[in-house]
Amino acid sequence: MESICTCGKTKEFRVGSNEFFVGTRKIVIHNIPHYFCSQCNKESYDSKLPVDAALKYAYKNNVAEFNWEEYKAYASAYEKAFEIGILMVVRRMADSGMQMEEVAKYTDYSPGELERLLEDEADLIKERMQYHIHASAFEREWHRQMKEASDQTIEGRLSKIKARIQVFQSQYGDTYENCFGHLADDFEIDAHPEAVDIFDWRDLEKEKDRIELALEDDFQDGVFAIPSSSKVKVRALFNYCKQVGKEPSELSADELEQFMEE
Repeated sequence: MESICTCGKTKEFRVGSNEFFVGTRKIVIHNIPHYFCSQCNKESYDSKLPVDAALKYAYKNNVAEFNWEEYKAYASAYEKAFEIGILMVVRRMADSGMQMEEVAKYTDYSPGELERLLEDEADLIKERMQYHIHASAFEREWHRQMKEASDQTIEGRLSKIKARIQVFQSQYGDTYENCFGHLADDFEIDAHPEAVDIFDWRDLEKEKDRIELALEDDFQDGVFAIPSSSKVKVRALFNYCKQVGKEPSELSADELEQFMEE
């Protein structure tokens, strides 16, 4: 498609790598379609190309460079997952007895469009709703396990939670923040294909942070008495364990010695 620059010269259509700056951060997009004016030495983009959304995605996820085609595939899958999430809610509202005309008021679709989408995506909606039923059962089991954990020592609970977080990090190859921290709210998470894991992982991270904060706040003077002739410098011990990535039970006698007070 021909495009005319403001200088009057016809711009050349290209597909290549371009640099963008969001604040001081440089982001490179490879294989992005664009127009180039040789007279102005300037690139421009089709108004329908979601360049701003792509840069926002890269900025929030700390991505320095990416391929445009890969981003398009991600965006398409995300948009589909989000649409199915909306249709699941619509299906529940309709099944509760609401008329489609009333349901449509809560969406950007007309009643006819909603009925067509519900019919076209019926199998996928059913599959996702069954998945969420499984998720509810999984959540009940999670709460049962957490109730059992409440009878353990706080250090024991923290150890179990860290072990479960490690499983997720191994499965997804990074931390929660880097993998899913960009998801803004519960509805956005619910529309994601990995919603069950994301909710579970997020709750584990919150519980870990809460326990670690409680451990620090509970020992304001940094020393905690134990049933012996010695005292333990709990705050110092806690910080040391965080630094070396060990549980107190994993420390050697020499390591523990530095935290004992007569």
